[in-house]
Amino acid sequence: MSVSNVSRQPRWFPAAFVGLIVMQVAFAGGLIAVGWRHEGRFPGLTSAHGLLLAGPDQAVKPAIDRLLRSRSAAILSRDREGFLRTVDPRGHRFLTAQDRLFQRVSEVPFSRWDYAIDGAIPAKVRIASFSRLSHRYKAPVWSAKVTVSHAFHDAPGAELSETSYLTFVHRGTRWYLGGDDDLAGFGLHTVRQPWEFGPVVTARRDRVLVLGHLVQQDYVEQVSGIAERATAAVGRLLGNENSTLVVIVPAGDEEARQLLAGSGRRHQAAQQGHLATLSAVTTGGDDSGAVRIVLNTQVMAGLSDASQETVLRHEAVHAITREPETAAAPMWLSEGVAEYAAYFGRGYARADIAPELARGVRDGQFPAALPGPESFLPTDGDTPEAEFSATSAYRQAWSACAVLVSRVGFSVLADIYRHSGDEPDDSDPIWRRTLTERLHLSHDEFVRLWREQLVDLFDPAMKR
Repeated sequence: MSVSNVSRQPRWFPAAFVGLIVMQVAFAGGLIAVGWRHEGRFPGLTSAHGLLLAGPDQAVKPAIDRLLRSRSAAILSRDREGFLRTVDPRGHRFLTAQDRLFQRVSEVPFSRWDYAIDGAIPAKVRIASFSRLSHRYKAPVWSAKVTVSHAFHDAPGAELSETSYLTFVHRGTRWYLGGDDDLAGFGLHTVRQPWEFGPVVTARRDRVLVLGHLVQQDYVEQVSGIAERATAAVGRLLGNENSTLVVIVPAGDEEARQLLAGSGRRHQAAQQGHLATLSAVTTGGDDSGAVRIVLNTQVMAGLSDASQETVLRHEAVHAITREPETAAAPMWLSEGVAEYAAYFGRGYARADIAPELARGVRDGQFPAALPGPESFLPTDGDTPEAEFSATSAYRQAWSACAVLVSRVGFSVLADIYRHSGDEPDDSDPIWRRTLTERLHLSHDEFVRLWREQLVDLFDPAMKR
């Protein structure tokens, strides 16, 4: 066996070689940073390991604030050229999209458009994204979480806001907006608004603003009238007649899903592909922005006016209480209050509100427990069985609240629901304490009472 004559390097050589390369890269990055500062072209910027980074927040944020104020002023003054001057001139596709966005926004009667930087992107996301963003933009970049807020002429109290995750790029001596979806892969989604999907029309009524698209103008007007009746009725019932309802009428399922993009228990079903089983979704109330109702246009347009009012009354409860995402109330209470308000005072027989529950009680089949959060979300896709399961949960929640109302009245029930939102979690929830204090019942005792009272609840219908 022959032995090749290979020169052997010391064991420390690979580590030393790698260390030398790292030192060279760091030295080169330092030279770049020194050059930028010396020329004065990139104040406050640094480089590291060959990446073009934007440096500390306090050095960059004032310039970004000025940029965002320029965008706001350009939108409100209908200054197209001024608006486009805030956009990265090398991002041709994004520039074209922003030009199209400006033309649509110009048709909406905004009285206010504000940007507020809510904080920097988490460090781990910055580190993971910088290499890709630097390669894409070939310039220093800075990302931030930004809240965009809007108000409208002739619609006092109607406001929208959304969380955006924006990328800013430095070219020459200026900062520009470079993108608004660069961090979607990290779960940081910019919440969309209807003017990003096409020309927008609005319909304004007393304490109602409806936004839709030009091709839906007649239906937008129809919805505004129904929403006005729903808002007035729910406002009276809840003792809050000053809230303004914002309703969005998307053009289709895909637009609806993008309008609902984000986290939150009330639109998990839409995110999971079950939008076809929903008539409308109330979203917002947390860091995702102001409360708004998003319709499933295909479902809603096929309903009678009375049924559409039922849907909008239900969603108005969530919107007026302004806690669709963060309320610590159990879901049966949250949805039950909304269902009770949706049917209250409208002449519906109880068996007509919950026919499947009435039939079950008539046959001696009673729910074993109050419905849990998972019961309200279809789990088997858009099938009749999944839809029936979720519908049953809503009807059971309605019946539990009807039993509570029979004992303490709706005002007390609504008070329990509202104060449940004060709880950070449900480890010791206020609604359990209220059951004890006002009804002298434990949770388990209330469940037993509810199951017993189902017979009395439907008894008039059963004797027909």
